[in-house]
Amino acid sequence: MKFVSKESIHRALEIMEGLDESKIDAFFDQFSRQQPSILDFIMGNREEMTGEEFDVLLELTFVTYMAFYEEDPEIKEVTAEEVEKIIADALKHIDEMDENDDEVMEEAAGNAMEMAKQPLVFQFLIEDLMAREEEGGFEDEDSSPAFVLPTLQMLMSMLDAGMNGIGMRVV
Repeated sequence: MKFVSKESIHRALEIMEGLDESKIDAFFDQFSRQQPSILDFIMGNREEMTGEEFDVLLELTFVTYMAFYEEDPEIKEVTAEEVEKIIADALKHIDEMDENDDEVMEEAAGNAMEMAKQPLVFQFLIEDLMAREEEGGFEDEDSSPAFVLPTLQMLMSMLDAGMNGIGMRVV
C-alpha cells in the first residue's frame, strides 16, 4: 500500500503558493481530465455549502490532489461507480456514528487518525481546518471549516482508491 508522504504534501503546498489564476484554471483542466468523477463529486457540493466553505473545499481539494499526484503520478482514474460506492459507504458510516452516544463519538474521533488510510493527509487536513477555526473561522456565522471535513475525507478515500484500489475506509 502506498502512502502520501509529508514531502509530497509539502511540495503540493509549495506548488499552490506559486499559482496565479491561469495556472489554477489549468490545474482544474488537468483534474477534470484525470479524475472527472471526483471533480463532479466536489463540484456537486456547491449548493450544500456556503461560499466560504466551498472556497476552502476547492483549495484543500487542490492541495490533496496534488499531494497524491506528487506521490504517485500514475494514479488511476476513479470511476463514477467507485465514487458512488465511496459516498454510500461514507454516508452509512456517518449514519452509524449519529446513532451512537457522545462517549462513543469521542472515542471514534480520537481513533480517526489511526484508522485513516492516508494518516498524513488526514493530519494535514485536520490541522489546516483547526488553524482556520482558531483564526476565527469564517465571516459568515453559518459557516464552519468543520462542515468541509466529511467531503474532504471522501475525497481522500477516492484518491486513495486511485492509488491503492477501492478497499478503503472513511473515518
